[in-house]
Amino acid sequence: MNKYNIFKRNYNPGVVKPGTYVPAAFIYSVGTNPDPTNYDDITNIDTWDVHGSRKYDYLFVRQQIDMICKTKVENDKNTYETLPELHQKIACQKFLVPEASRSVYYTDAEQYTQWKTLGKKAKECRKKRWELAKDYISYKLTSDDSEDLAEDTDTISTKYIRYGKSDLIDYIEGSGSYSGNGYPAKSYYTLDDKLVIINALNEHGVYKK
Repeated sequence: MNKYNIFKRNYNPGVVKPGTYVPAAFIYSVGTNPDPTNYDDITNIDTWDVHGSRKYDYLFVRQQIDMICKTKVENDKNTYETLPELHQKIACQKFLVPEASRSVYYTDAEQYTQWKTLGKKAKECRKKRWELAKDYISYKLTSDDSEDLAEDTDTISTKYIRYGKSDLIDYIEGSGSYSGNGYPAKSYYTLDDKLVIINALNEHGVYKK
C-alpha cells in the first residue's frame, strides 16, 4: 500500500474571480507529487476523512489514515495521545486504536454502532472492488473462459466480500494455498490482467460511486 497525500489547489485571483463556483474535484487532488506551484499539501487525518472519499473508497481512506497515525507515532517519536482530539476521534471511529483509547471518547454502545458501520462499509467496498475486477476480466475473456473463472471464484469471492478473507487474492496471485495453481495456471492468464485485478481488490478502490 502506497502512502498518498491530499493537496489543495492554489488560485491566482486574476484567474479565478471571487464568488466563482469551482467544483471540489478540481480544488482537491489526491496523489504523490502534484505541481507544488499550484497545490499545497494539506495531508492529515481530518483532510483524508473529508476529502479522500471524493476519489477513493472507505477502506482505502481508512488505510491511509492508519498509515498517518503510525507515521506520527513511530517516525515523529510521538504518541497517539498527542494527535489533535478530532484526529484521535476519527481514528477511534475507524477502529484503528485499542479499546482503551476508544473508550476515552465513546461509550460501549457508541463503539458498537461504529463497529457495525465499519463492517457494513467494508463489505460494500469489497463488493464494489470485486465487481470492478469481474467487469474488467469478463470483458477481456471469452465467454467460456469467463465462466470458468467465475466457477472457480464463486465461493472464495463471497468470503472475500463478507469477511475480507484473502483466499480470493491468493487465487488471483497464485500464492498461499493456491501456489502453483489458481488464476496464473489458467491458459488465459496474463500478467497485465492479474495486476489490474489485484489493484482493484487490494490497493486503490477507485470507482464511480
